Formats: sequence, structure tokens, C-alpha cells
Amino acid sequence: MINSFLKLMEKKQNSAILGFPKKKSVYYEVNISFKTFFQVWYYDENGQSTIKELFGDHFLYETLLHPSIDKIVLKAYVTNPLKKGNETIRVSIQIEEQTPIEEVFTMNTEVAFKNKWYQLSVAL
Repeated sequence: MINSFLKLMEKKQNSAILGFPKKKSVYYEVNISFKTFFQVWYYDENGQSTIKELFGDHFLYETLLHPSIDKIVLKAYVTNPLKKGNETIRVSIQIEEQTPIEEVFTMNTEVAFKNKWYQLSVAL
């Protein structure tokens, strides 16, 4: 068992030396101007789409993405049960040490629970 683990680690280190592309560090962030229930949709470290349900006003997640992924997407679905006006949602993605790419959306005040997914996508 230990020998197979050591062989795997050696193979991983050799692949990095041979010049295979390394994984990219990605930061996902959602900021909401008020506390509420919301969902976020993003790609995890395995390239699988993931949805998390949260309560609050902030979401931050760091992961390493495989270099074969050519587009990063972050979505937020925010409920507004009190139909608050003038509220905002900021969605941002930061790749490695680059400047974060972000978009600010104004919250829908017409309906309480039938909002849309606020989306930001970045091509790599």
C-alpha cells in the first residue's frame, strides 16, 4: 500500500517536471447586500458542477481547476422574501494572482422567490 502511494507521488512529481500544465488556482466569491437564503453554482476541483445552499450575505471558495477547463462559471440564485429594493449582488472570479473579474447586479424586487440565476463566466 505504501509502495503504491510512493510510486504515485513520484509519478505526479515527474509529470510536473516534464512540463505538463499545472492546475490553476481559482477564487469564487458572492457578496449580497443583505442576509438571505441563496444558492451558488460553480465547478469544483474535479470539474464537476456543484450547487451549495447557504444563508447569509457572503460566499468565498478557493479551488484548483484542471488546465483542460476552458471556461469558468459562477452563478448565484438569491431569494428576496421581503421584496427589498435597492439591494445588490456582486459575483466575482479571480484566477491565480490576476485582478478579479466581477459583475454587480441589482436585485429583482417584483417577486419574492422567482428570481433568476445571476451569472458570471470567464473564458480561459
